[in-house]
Amino acid sequence: MKIIIILLLCFTLLGCSNDKFSYEKINSKQALEIMQNNDYLLVDVRSREEFAANHLDNAFNIPEEEITSLIKINKDTVLFVYCETGKRSKRASQKLLDLGYQVYDLGALKDINLDE
Repeated sequence: MKIIIILLLCFTLLGCSNDKFSYEKINSKQALEIMQNNDYLLVDVRSREEFAANHLDNAFNIPEEEITSLIKINKDTVLFVYCETGKRSKRASQKLLDLGYQVYDLGALKDINLDE
């Protein structure tokens, strides 16, 4: 009986997820549409050195490997995440999603055009 209860508890805990939001990779046009009606922040998850060399206007930098320890943002704020190639932004987006944020992955910096 104890084994059944433990198994049920494990399945229940494993089944828990953030049902409110899901991971989504979007393009610049989709981002602009979402930005029109929401409070948002642009999050550059590259290294501090990469950020200093070049970044999107009004973006702020939280390196991907530090995202879970440094994030102190209101959860009502929509986050748009990007990096150099899209790999770090995908990982960071999932970490932020797991923390309960509404997050969109913009992917690679070179592919983003928010001046439309």
